[in-house]
Amino acid sequence: MSPAIEQLETLAEIRKLAHLLYVSPERLAYLNAVPDTELREVRDRIARTLVVANHARVEQFALGAAVAPTGVMTRTVSWTDSPLFAARVAGAIGTGKALRVAAELPPYFLAASAAYLSADQRATLIGGLQPTVIRRVAAELARCEDWVTLANTVVAVPVEVLPQIISDLDDVALLESSFLMDPEVRRHVVRQSPLDRIPGVIRLAVERENWQQFQALAGCMTPEQSEAAVEAVGRLADPSAHGRLLRIIRTNSTDTQ
Repeated sequence: MSPAIEQLETLAEIRKLAHLLYVSPERLAYLNAVPDTELREVRDRIARTLVVANHARVEQFALGAAVAPTGVMTRTVSWTDSPLFAARVAGAIGTGKALRVAAELPPYFLAASAAYLSADQRATLIGGLQPTVIRRVAAELARCEDWVTLANTVVAVPVEVLPQIISDLDDVALLESSFLMDPEVRRHVVRQSPLDRIPGVIRLAVERENWQQFQALAGCMTPEQSEAAVEAVGRLADPSAHGRLLRIIRTNSTDTQ
């Protein structure tokens, strides 16, 4: 991995950590020299700590939940209107019951709760939802422009559902969220994306000046996708960005080929 790509991964992790801590990424600029793998580990530890906070009280609730019908649990969790509480309860009542409760909660509430799940919880809970529910949660996160949680959610999506998620996401969501995905997941998502998505993503990157996001995507493209990207650049109405885009494509495509 080139130093430029390593720096992009660190910036992405800083944005995810800032999102978790409810601070601006600028507040964490002092972490720019920390490897992304270390930041990812710190972020997951913090997420687990948030979920297990007030563990004794949540455990008491879980004891009652063990004998309560799923419908009662669903109404109780909804009544609290607390996504963080829902994430804590999900970790205490067992995967089976948590999935049954989640199946009855509205997508907007599941999407909000997903922000507080640790990596282990995401893999178990999100990955265990029905594909239609996963797609609704992803659509809600995209609607809210919560790119960090969307990126973290895609990590847990079963392989067979991923093409449907990619198809559901518009160019803005694909560009913004894929930048924040873990490197291997981003690589898989980009390479699963059809060639006809590339022109729209490139136009969007130019319009929004999302050079870092596009650089991260370019580093994951297949040779065929890189060729399609070069052709798409040539068809842009405004040639002012041609040189910069071509440099990004040609420089970063060598990192993953």
